[in-house]
Amino acid sequence: MIRTVLTATAFAVGATTVLAQAQLLPSTQLMRQMANPMYRDLNGMVKGEMPFDEAKATQAINQLSEAGAKISTAFPESSKGKTSPETRYSASPKVWTDKADFDARAARLVKAIGDNKDKIKTLDGLKAAYPAINDACNACHQDYRLRRG
Repeated sequence: MIRTVLTATAFAVGATTVLAQAQLLPSTQLMRQMANPMYRDLNGMVKGEMPFDEAKATQAINQLSEAGAKISTAFPESSKGKTSPETRYSASPKVWTDKADFDARAARLVKAIGDNKDKIKTLDGLKAAYPAINDACNACHQDYRLRRG
């Protein structure tokens, strides 16, 4: 009996998690994929909150590069005006009214990542590279991200 209850509980929790993820917009999923490598890992190393780890920094920059290349397609016209549940941010309508600029900024982020990828072999290299990548992220966030509530 206990095994049945535990199995049913585990299934319910798993199903709830899957449904919650399914409700997230592709843009929200992608931004979340980029947040940890950028702000937890790389920024944590730059700020001294965690020790520099070349392998982890390389993994983070590779994740950012891969995700960054998907930004333009993560904001399809069909998602205009929609928001994901339980998120602090949403996309500004400007994403779709000035799509050419939005896509150009996404391309600049990918370029900044590519231009600085080989510099992160040391903490000093990461500290030199991080501002360019972060500035490219923030350039888009300033105009194309809205804080909810």
